[in-house]
Amino acid sequence: MGPTTPSPATPSPGTLRERLDQASIADAHRLGRRLGNLKRKKGEARQGALDSIAAELERSIAAVEARRS
Repeated sequence: MGPTTPSPATPSPGTLRERLDQASIADAHRLGRRLGNLKRKKGEARQGALDSIAAELERSIAAVEARRS
């Protein structure tokens, strides 16, 4: 797997963007900006940022769900 190949567990930026509405409002705004900034990154830096955004999005969604229950 090369440096520009996404890891199988990491969703695409489009998939992450579709899930932003499940996160808190503040997190959705911040993570949406970070997804937009991915266009400027290449290779491993882009993949690392994408992995980080995906993890933060999952944490935010879990926190929202925990508050609802």
